[in-house]
Amino acid sequence: MVVFDAGNLYSKSARVPEAQRAEAFSKATLIAEAVKLGAPDGLNVATGDLAFGLAWLKETSQRLELPTISANLSCSGEAPFPPGRVVERAGLRIGVVGVAGKDVDSPGCVAGDPVPAVQAAIQSLGAADFWVVLSGGRNDEDQRLLDAVPEINLLINGEERKEHLNPRATAAGDLRLAAGSRGKKLGVLEVRHLPGATRFRDVGAYAQLAEKKDKYTSQIAELTRKLTDTEDGVEAARLQRRLDYYGKELKEVEAELAAASANSGPAHESTHRLLELDATVTDDPATAALITALKDELSRGAPVVDTLATATGPFVGSAACAGCHGAQTAQWSTTPHAAAYTSLVAQNRHRDSDCYTCHVTGALHPDGPKSAFAVRGLEGVGCESCHGAGREHAANPGAVRMNATPAETACTSCHDGVKDEGRFDPASYLPKVRHSSTGAPTATPPTPPPAP
Repeated sequence: MVVFDAGNLYSKSARVPEAQRAEAFSKATLIAEAVKLGAPDGLNVATGDLAFGLAWLKETSQRLELPTISANLSCSGEAPFPPGRVVERAGLRIGVVGVAGKDVDSPGCVAGDPVPAVQAAIQSLGAADFWVVLSGGRNDEDQRLLDAVPEINLLINGEERKEHLNPRATAAGDLRLAAGSRGKKLGVLEVRHLPGATRFRDVGAYAQLAEKKDKYTSQIAELTRKLTDTEDGVEAARLQRRLDYYGKELKEVEAELAAASANSGPAHESTHRLLELDATVTDDPATAALITALKDELSRGAPVVDTLATATGPFVGSAACAGCHGAQTAQWSTTPHAAAYTSLVAQNRHRDSDCYTCHVTGALHPDGPKSAFAVRGLEGVGCESCHGAGREHAANPGAVRMNATPAETACTSCHDGVKDEGRFDPASYLPKVRHSSTGAPTATPPTPPPAP
């Protein structure tokens, strides 16, 4: 087994707001110590890894003996890290080279052209059975690199924040891999090495494409039969639209199958999966201890501020709504929205700036609480999270109206498809929190999502 990370490990961006920098620095240090426990074989430098400066990254890599690599990163005219390395496993030599994307943003550092950098690294590292590139670039940069350097067998991207459940195969039989963002999934590629082979054949992806082809072919045959039999013009038009759609899908699948079969020579067989790092995966005790220590550290931060005590902000808290909207408030109290903050407290994550904003009221508002220590009175996803800040309405209900029918955007600021892993479906979620005329729920409340 070899373990690689393609970059953006320590921060998701090159710039960290000053108010969050101390916390983010502690988290980056924890990540480095946790990654060390996993015995990595190659860590690429991407934009976010330089968020705390080159000096910190170099010192941390040296102190923890982390194999940080970059072939095209230059800082003050010098290469701060080795371009790559060769790892030996089970009698095979796996060469790995790191490249930073052209959008590297750190004082004194620039990312040079990756093509000559990778070519030079491969030449200097000697022979290898596989060549792996860890990329911090964009898709167009990756494609240019693959086109120019035929020695590359696998390219793993850590910048695009997308995931490839099925590896993207090139015409030459190389594979492009990506595991998505936020550390939610671990990409696992299993390879059956065939001596003399120069390309890969992903068994799972090929089988899925073949299954899709059969499915679309069957649907086209059935639609064609129905179209022949119908005399209804409206129905015929609808069937033709579906027929056109599946015809287009079939052509795309056939093209992918053709590309996968283009080279008939010997191939390494591979299977790929994205392992969900959810509650079914047991925590490593040493890593869990590091996280517990950090959460305790965050909880001992600044003094807690009672946000509503000053009565100057635009939010009044859900308790102030109950006087006039008692039934609705009572119904809200039965939903996971009301318990959103206590779910964080139970995990000791309520002082985490990456979590609290979606578990309290008003944190995403320009005039809402700016810190996890300034949320007292606004705990939970309250009335004002959906209907808008209520202080002016509470002072003059007749003149200032609230938003009675919130737009979907009131939900998607937190249910954004990333934090909630794509579970949010407006059609099924909204009825579970919408108030009836009596305030009673219109459906059983949904199960609350796990803390991010």
